Amino acid sequence: MTDHNMKEKITHKKLAPFYSRRRQVVRTLPGFWPTALRGCDELADYISYEDDELLDHLVDLHVTYLDDVDEDAATDSQGRKILSRVRFEFEFEDNDFLVDNRIEKTFALVSFAAESDDESDDEAAGPKKKTTQTKYTSVPTKLVWKKHKNLTKGKYGASTNSFFNWFRFAGDGPGDYAGGDEVALTISEVVFPEAEKLYIAGMGKDGDDDDEDDELEDEYDVGSDDEPPKKRVKSSD
Repeated sequence: MTDHNMKEKITHKKLAPFYSRRRQVVRTLPGFWPTALRGCDELADYISYEDDELLDHLVDLHVTYLDDVDEDAATDSQGRKILSRVRFEFEFEDNDFLVDNRIEKTFALVSFAAESDDESDDEAAGPKKKTTQTKYTSVPTKLVWKKHKNLTKGKYGASTNSFFNWFRFAGDGPGDYAGGDEVALTISEVVFPEAEKLYIAGMGKDGDDDDEDDELEDEYDVGSDDEPPKKRVKSSD
C-alpha cells in the first residue's frame, strides 16, 4: 500500500464514529449531498445538467476503506497484487430514473510489473527494465434504468458526458470512462471527508442565505468531547 493511501485509510478509520453520526444527521438536511457535490469544483466537468436531475434525489453517500485485503496474498483476476479496496455507496430516494435506488461500487488499488518507459534506457543493451506500477481498477456496476430514462443513453466511451457512466469504469483498456480513477479519488478524499465545507460552498453557488451555514453547524453540535473537527484532519507530518 502506498504511504498516501495508508494515511487516508488511517484517517478514515479514526473518523469513522464521526462519519457514522454525520450519516444520520445529514439525512435530515434536504439536498445535503447534491449540494455538496455541486460545491466540488473538481467534479464540475463530470456532472451534466441532466445528471443533476437524478443527483438531486441523492440522500446518502458513504465511503468505506475495506479491511478484507491480505496484502501478502490478495490478487485480482489478472494476478495483480491488491493493495487496498474502497467501497462507495449511493442511496437515492424514489425517482423517475433508477429501478434500484441503492448502488455500490468498489475500487481496488493494484500493483503490477511493467516495462520502464524511461527514454534513457538503451534498447541495444537488452530488454527494458521492469518497474512496479499501481493503478485503480473496478468491477463495472450495472445500473438498471426505467424505460426511456437512461441518462447514459446507451453510449459508453470518452465522448459521453454523463457522470453515471463512472459506475461502468473498469480501469483496463481503451474506451473506458475517462478520468474514472480521478473521480473515485475526488469523492473519497475530497467530497466525503470535506462534505460539510462543500455543502456550504454549494449553497453559495445556489444563492441560498448564509443563515443555512449556522443551521448546519447547529446540526453537528452533538455534545461529544471526542467529536472530530468539522474540517478534514491533516497529518502532522
